Amino acid sequence: MEPPQLREPPQLREPPQLREPPQLREVVLYDGIGADTTHKHTKERFLEIMNNEITYADWGNMDPILKSIKCDYREWILPDDFIFFSFEDWLDYSGATLKEIPHL
Repeated sequence: MEPPQLREPPQLREPPQLREPPQLREVVLYDGIGADTTHKHTKERFLEIMNNEITYADWGNMDPILKSIKCDYREWILPDDFIFFSFEDWLDYSGATLKEIPHL
């Protein structure tokens, strides 16, 4: 009788590499006056748009009906108080939203 043949030990597989979760970045989703075509903005770009299109707009030559609509917001005295708006106030006033998306 022949001695049993020894088998080679099974090859150990390397554990699968876990992918790191994608880096997230915050973007402002805004599609109103002055918005970029992608409707995705950095906080800085969104604030730039708000300042250019709203804070420093020519309010004296604006249609009175449009002006009355744009100036009815909470207890603020608009357009004078736009300069005191925080980032969160601008989000609320403009209807924009802040969202985290994967950074590509």
